[in-house]
Amino acid sequence: MRDVCGVLIKNRSLNASDILHPVYKAYSQDSKMLVDNYNDDYFAIITVKDRLGNLKYPDSKFIIDERYVILFNGRNDHEEFEAVVKNNRTTSSYIDYFINGISPDRILFKGDFFLVVYDRFTQSLTCLRDHFGLIPFYYINKTNYFAFASEIRNLTAFKDQGLEIDDQWIADSISNVNSEKHRTPYKNVKRLEPGHKLVFTDSLTISSYWDLVYKRDNRVNDYTEAVEFFKELLLSSIKKRIKGAQVVGTELSGGLDSSGITALLKHYALKAEFELLSFTHAFSDESLNSVFPFQDEREFSKLLVDSIGIRKHFLCDADNYDFIGTLKNAIQLQSGPMQQAYSIFSDALYNKAMENNVDTLFSGFGGDEGVTSKAAGFFEEIKQRREWEIFRKEYIISLMNKGDKYFEAILKYFVSRHLPIAHAFIKRILRNGDWKENRFLDLCFDHQFGSDMNIKKRYYEMVGFPNDPLVRERQYKRIMHNHVSQRLEYSFFATKARGISYVYPLWDVDLIEFYYSLPLEYKYRNGFGRAIYRDALKGELPEELRLRTIKARATIPTVQQRFMRDYDDISALIRRSKTHNKNHYLDYDKMMDLQNRIKTRSVKNRNLPDLATFVNSIQILVLQEMEREGAFYSGIQF
Repeated sequence: MRDVCGVLIKNRSLNASDILHPVYKAYSQDSKMLVDNYNDDYFAIITVKDRLGNLKYPDSKFIIDERYVILFNGRNDHEEFEAVVKNNRTTSSYIDYFINGISPDRILFKGDFFLVVYDRFTQSLTCLRDHFGLIPFYYINKTNYFAFASEIRNLTAFKDQGLEIDDQWIADSISNVNSEKHRTPYKNVKRLEPGHKLVFTDSLTISSYWDLVYKRDNRVNDYTEAVEFFKELLLSSIKKRIKGAQVVGTELSGGLDSSGITALLKHYALKAEFELLSFTHAFSDESLNSVFPFQDEREFSKLLVDSIGIRKHFLCDADNYDFIGTLKNAIQLQSGPMQQAYSIFSDALYNKAMENNVDTLFSGFGGDEGVTSKAAGFFEEIKQRREWEIFRKEYIISLMNKGDKYFEAILKYFVSRHLPIAHAFIKRILRNGDWKENRFLDLCFDHQFGSDMNIKKRYYEMVGFPNDPLVRERQYKRIMHNHVSQRLEYSFFATKARGISYVYPLWDVDLIEFYYSLPLEYKYRNGFGRAIYRDALKGELPEELRLRTIKARATIPTVQQRFMRDYDDISALIRRSKTHNKNHYLDYDKMMDLQNRIKTRSVKNRNLPDLATFVNSIQILVLQEMEREGAFYSGIQF
């Protein structure tokens, strides 16, 4: 894997190398980092080793011949590429493959990657990004040149590149909106969307080369075959991602997704020459029971570790980690403000993995969105089909799986089936009203800024997951949701800085396409969502884990602990911002009130504000202060 920055000239009076020089100069201070580069009058590209230089992507290629400059960055799982690697390793065979692989009628790439192909004869550039956005790719399109990079910071290093913060990005961040996939924190820096191809000849064109579609022929005849084939695909997905690994870690939350991945990884650890370690976010023994949410997932992660015999399992506490300092580090690392800032608090786990020489870290992220989804909307779709016997059976069993007695389940079924309006009203009361409205009332945006950016309208249009009448429609929108590629990018940079390749076997295009096309009754079965995943793991997991329906404890339980440790510093930051800022994104008095209410969160009072809302807002004040003090340049007004 390499850091990459390249330039294609539009105005022939300019020189590509001159424009790229500031980036080259920054990297060339360490001669060991420079790997390959190419330049002529119209095109220049620099490739350098990653920050710690030990990310293992053996499929990466940098090829130059008399016509083409080709960079493939990442891992390619396509069967035709595997055939080229196995049978013919000549440069010409690779070039033929890459050129044929970007033809309009077929794309021969799968995996975690981006591809750059420059044609010197036509002076045209083609760029391709993977299906889900696992490997970042950014670009700027100026009057005189087009530039691209694997990190935003490379594009912002150009001499003529004055940064301008995107106020829409800021508004979205403080209102829990995930911006459109092409947006970045900066108006003039764009992101190539996942599953898209970019072509620059005389002008820029961007088109989608892949979409998630229903495939009627999914190669199975019944549920038993579906379970078997699903497990084959899952094992294959894991195998692809251990290529080149020596020390493998697994991010084990104690939930079904990460437990399943860890259990299946153990198969390969026994056969292959790598060590398997597991890591769990947890309180220290001293902090346990002392701060909300008071408990962690150690009992469930330990249950799995003991069951499959992992020798090294680490509980990753945050006793020596702060809140504001973590935000500052993340802003530097991510080249600006984030919209899912809560995820940065995985740093304790990443650091522990780095200390133990992990080079590949497996995550169970993506299950809820895709192949281990709860099949939300199942009962609504069954109602719409008027399949009442299936509805009655599955509804009653599902309630009993959650602990209801039989007659309680019968009563709830009767209300849901025959009194739907009363059922909806009761659910709303039990949830303490409309969660979306309640969360909106907790937002702390400045009134004038909110009005200028139309925050309320955008919030109600974009926050939350879909409630379409068909399960497959809901799954499409969740799998393709804006938050997915954002989350993958944030985690990519966080682990890359520590020399770790972060991999997601549940974000495998073959696996997702197969699952997406399965019949509804394969996704929800015998009162359980995640049905096919659970059945694929029979004999792999302890039954207590395999049939677990509720994960009541936080995946990262220590965020409130950090918040309380820095409580006075956070209050001081809000007061300083109110005094010194002349440009106001936030209502400071409301921020103070929100901070005080978060402080009182407890198990009995879970309806108090979500800390994630506060994190996204406080990072804007952190960024403004960093800008004011000259510690970071983003172009944000302060």
